[in-house]
Amino acid sequence: MRLLTLLLCSLLTMAAQAATLTDSEIKLWIKTMPTLQGWLDEREDQLPDNDIPDADYSMDAAFARGIDQLREAGLYNQFSQQVKSAGFRSVEDWVRVSQQISMAYIAISMEEQPATRVEIENQMQAIRSAKNIPAEEKAMLENMLQASLNMLDSLANVTAADKDRVRPYLPQLVDQFGDNEE
Repeated sequence: MRLLTLLLCSLLTMAAQAATLTDSEIKLWIKTMPTLQGWLDEREDQLPDNDIPDADYSMDAAFARGIDQLREAGLYNQFSQQVKSAGFRSVEDWVRVSQQISMAYIAISMEEQPATRVEIENQMQAIRSAKNIPAEEKAMLENMLQASLNMLDSLANVTAADKDRVRPYLPQLVDQFGDNEE
C-alpha cells in the first residue's frame, strides 16, 4: 500500500504538471500526508491488486491506476471527503500535488547521483544479449530497466520552478518519504 501511496505521490499527466507548485500546496501536503497515508494504509486490504501491464508502465499510469483502485474498491468518494477535509479541491488535485512534489523530490535527489539513459540502455542491451539468463528473468529485468527509463523521462519534465519550490522543504520530505519505505 505504501508503494501505491508513493506512486500516488509521484505521477499525473504532463498537463497537470504545467501548474507550478505553490508554497501553500507543499506545506498543506506535508501537514496532511501522514493522515491521508494512514487512511489509505487502513484500507490497504480493500484495494484491488496494482496490475499495470508491464508494457504500459509509467508514472502517469501508476497514478491513474491508484485512482482507479480507489474507485474499484468503492473508496473514491470516502477518500475524496478526506482530501477535501484536508484542504485539497479533489482527489485529482491531491494526486497532482503529490506527483509534482514527489517528482521534484526525486529529481533533486537524482542531481547528486544521476542515472544516465546510456547506462540503462547499455544494461538492457547486455541483458538482451546474455545467453545464460532464462527468458522469463530477462523479461522481468527488461521491464525493470524500462520502468527506469520511463522514470528518467518523467524526471526530465520536472520544471526548475517546482524543484526550486520543493528544495527548501527537503528535510520534511526526507522524513515523509523515509516513513513510507518498508
